[in-house]
Amino acid sequence: MADTEPKTIAESSTRLLDLSTQWKEFQKRKDFAAWANDRSPNKATRARHDLFIALDKYITAHGGWTISVPGAREIKIEVPKGSELPSKLAALGWKPILCGSTTRTTGQGFVPVDILVLEK
Repeated sequence: MADTEPKTIAESSTRLLDLSTQWKEFQKRKDFAAWANDRSPNKATRARHDLFIALDKYITAHGGWTISVPGAREIKIEVPKGSELPSKLAALGWKPILCGSTTRTTGQGFVPVDILVLEK
């Protein structure tokens, strides 16, 4: 047991009462939503999100589409068949893995695309 854990039933009851009182006071606050939404992501999550945004801009600029949600651990993209984008990503240290193909609707019509998963 840690030193902060209650050792007797009386201590447990007192601790529970204290927590209940604190919770009731906390519920009275009008700023609960602000407090809950104010938590900043940890550095790893923030770094992954920033990398995702930069990668998405690169992929879009080179004719591809990112189909994963921002910050996702697994990054899926669509590239037109025959695109050089997978080799460009490989040169940057990514490992593009082909996982399927489909047709994407664009302003120019239907485009056959490969679906890739990017691994680092």
